[in-house]
Amino acid sequence: NGLNIFFKTQTQLNDADHEGLLLALLTGVSKDKIRRTFCINQAAAAAMRHELEIRYAKSFNWLADYRRRTAECGFAVANGRRRWFDGIRSSNLEKREKALTSSVRWLLKY
Repeated sequence: NGLNIFFKTQTQLNDADHEGLLLALLTGVSKDKIRRTFCINQAAAAAMRHELEIRYAKSFNWLADYRRRTAECGFAVANGRRRWFDGIRSSNLEKREKALTSSVRWLLKY
Protein backbone atom coordinates (compact mmCIF):
# COMPACT_ATOMS: atom_id res chain seq x y z
CA ASN A 1 0.00 0.00 0.00
CA GLY A 2 3.06 2.27 -0.20
CA LEU A 3 3.27 2.99 3.54
CA ASN A 4 6.28 2.22 5.69
CA ILE A 5 5.26 0.81 9.10
CA PHE A 6 7.87 2.96 10.86
CA PHE A 7 6.61 6.16 9.23
CA LYS A 8 3.00 5.21 9.94
CA THR A 9 3.77 5.41 13.68
CA GLN A 10 5.28 8.90 13.38
CA THR A 11 2.56 11.39 14.30
CA GLN A 12 4.30 14.38 12.67
CA LEU A 13 4.08 12.69 9.23
CA ASN A 14 0.33 12.80 8.71
CA ASP A 15 0.13 13.26 4.93
CA ALA A 16 3.83 13.22 4.01
CA ASP A 17 5.20 11.12 1.16
CA HIS A 18 6.71 8.24 3.16
CA GLU A 19 8.56 6.70 0.22
CA GLY A 20 10.01 10.06 -0.76
CA LEU A 21 11.16 10.70 2.81
CA LEU A 22 12.83 7.29 3.07
CA LEU A 23 14.62 7.79 -0.24
CA ALA A 24 15.69 11.29 0.78
CA LEU A 25 17.17 9.88 3.98
CA LEU A 26 18.91 7.05 2.11
CA THR A 27 20.38 9.32 -0.53
CA GLY A 28 21.87 11.62 2.09
CA VAL A 29 19.70 14.71 1.70
CA SER A 30 20.46 17.23 4.44
CA LYS A 31 18.22 17.56 7.51
CA ASP A 32 17.37 21.14 6.57
CA LYS A 33 16.17 20.20 3.10
CA ILE A 34 14.16 17.30 4.51
CA ARG A 35 12.64 19.62 7.10
CA ARG A 36 11.58 22.14 4.44
CA THR A 37 10.36 19.58 1.91
CA PHE A 38 8.27 17.48 4.28
CA CYS A 39 7.22 20.30 6.67
CA ILE A 40 8.54 18.70 9.85
CA ASN A 41 10.62 20.26 12.61
CA GLN A 42 14.38 19.79 12.87
CA ALA A 43 14.23 17.59 15.95
CA ALA A 44 11.78 15.21 14.26
CA ALA A 45 13.94 15.02 11.12
CA ALA A 46 17.06 14.26 13.18
CA ALA A 47 15.21 11.68 15.30
CA MET A 48 13.82 9.89 12.25
CA ARG A 49 17.19 9.82 10.51
CA HIS A 50 18.82 8.42 13.66
CA GLU A 51 16.08 5.82 14.19
CA LEU A 52 16.29 4.64 10.57
CA GLU A 53 20.11 4.52 10.66
CA ILE A 54 19.85 2.28 13.73
CA ARG A 55 17.05 0.15 12.28
CA TYR A 56 18.61 -0.24 8.82
CA ALA A 57 22.29 -0.04 9.76
CA LYS A 58 23.46 -2.51 7.10
CA SER A 59 21.72 -0.58 4.33
CA PHE A 60 23.09 2.77 5.44
CA ASN A 61 26.60 1.31 5.87
CA TRP A 62 26.44 -0.32 2.44
CA LEU A 63 25.35 2.95 0.83
CA ALA A 64 28.11 4.86 2.64
CA ASP A 65 30.62 2.31 1.33
CA TYR A 66 29.14 2.61 -2.17
CA ARG A 67 29.54 6.40 -2.04
CA ARG A 68 33.14 6.02 -0.85
CA ARG A 69 34.01 3.55 -3.63
CA THR A 70 32.31 5.77 -6.21
CA ALA A 71 34.31 8.79 -5.04
CA GLU A 72 37.57 6.80 -5.14
CA CYS A 73 36.97 5.29 -8.60
CA GLY A 74 35.39 8.36 -10.17
CA PHE A 75 32.42 6.42 -11.50
CA ALA A 76 29.47 4.40 -10.20
CA VAL A 77 29.04 0.67 -10.82
CA ALA A 78 25.78 -1.28 -10.64
CA ASN A 79 24.82 -4.60 -12.23
CA GLY A 80 28.04 -4.67 -14.25
CA ARG A 81 27.38 -1.21 -15.70
CA ARG A 82 29.52 1.88 -15.17
CA ARG A 83 28.30 5.43 -15.16
CA TRP A 84 30.32 8.60 -14.83
CA PHE A 85 28.82 11.61 -13.09
CA ASP A 86 30.17 15.07 -13.73
CA GLY A 87 31.80 16.41 -10.58
CA ILE A 88 32.63 13.21 -8.68
CA ARG A 89 36.32 14.11 -8.65
CA SER A 90 35.73 17.86 -8.33
CA SER A 91 37.48 19.88 -5.64
CA ASN A 92 34.19 21.74 -5.16
CA LEU A 93 32.53 19.91 -2.25
CA GLU A 94 29.01 20.91 -3.25
CA LYS A 95 29.48 19.67 -6.80
CA ARG A 96 31.04 16.41 -5.58
CA GLU A 97 28.23 15.83 -3.06
CA LYS A 98 25.63 16.45 -5.76
CA ALA A 99 27.34 13.94 -8.06
CA LEU A 100 27.52 11.31 -5.32
CA THR A 101 23.85 11.83 -4.48
CA SER A 102 23.04 11.42 -8.18
CA SER A 103 25.01 8.17 -8.27
CA VAL A 104 23.01 6.79 -5.32
CA ARG A 105 19.75 7.90 -6.99
CA TRP A 106 20.89 6.13 -10.18
CA LEU A 107 21.64 3.00 -8.17
CA LEU A 108 18.22 3.09 -6.47
CA LYS A 109 16.49 4.17 -9.71
CA TYR A 110 14.99 7.16 -7.89
